[in-house]
Amino acid sequence: MVIKILLILATAASAAVLFFTETQIKAKIENLNEDKSKLNDDLSSEKSKSTDLGQKLDKTTLERDTLSADLVSTKRVLDSEKTAKAAAEAETQKAKTAQKQAENSRDQTIAMNKEFFDIKDQLKLTPAKIRQIHKELPLAVGELSTIKAEQKILAVKYNSLAGQVEVLRNPNKRVLQPTGIEGIVVAVDPKWRFAILNIGGNHGVRQNGELTVSRDGRYIARLKVAKVEPGHSIANILSDFESGDEIEEGDKVIAPTGK
Repeated sequence: MVIKILLILATAASAAVLFFTETQIKAKIENLNEDKSKLNDDLSSEKSKSTDLGQKLDKTTLERDTLSADLVSTKRVLDSEKTAKAAAEAETQKAKTAQKQAENSRDQTIAMNKEFFDIKDQLKLTPAKIRQIHKELPLAVGELSTIKAEQKILAVKYNSLAGQVEVLRNPNKRVLQPTGIEGIVVAVDPKWRFAILNIGGNHGVRQNGELTVSRDGRYIARLKVAKVEPGHSIANILSDFESGDEIEEGDKVIAPTGK
């Protein structure tokens, strides 16, 4: 009997515990459902905010791209304007230079005209006198050229005669060549020991005068002029003054500086 009573009490206690536990679990489930619903609402709100932010980001990106395109376009316009400005400045400078040159030419022309009229007034040039000068000027130029040619011929003859006179006066004295004579050996005959030079009476070479032969600044030999023509001369090789090197075509000849 006692055992039954205890079993009934134990069963009742278990039922009470189960009822209490079930009630608590239901309450927790309801709380969890409420929390879940709230979380779902919060998530929906966050998704909505995220969508708004995405739209704003897309809008901002579009605005940025538009601004970038506008910036590139503006830069191109500025570069084009800068190039056009530089070209305009260059043209302006070119025009200023041309204007300056024109002004200089004008000033020179004015000065030349003034000088011409001053000379004309001083010389009392009349049209008839100017025509006469134009007529006589070519004749005067021709006469001057003739005189210069005659002077050149006379100079050649003088140099030749001066050398001959010097030999006649002083047979044993060396004839001095004029300072500054310079030429080239154009041919040489080692057997007969003479050389042909590209300088002659027109260059001041004197017969019986001596010339030094050099190559690359090095002394080679000495020559004594035997025959003088206007454009060339023939000279003998002096054996007492040879360096040991043979004279070659192209060697340089000058008036000797020593005795």
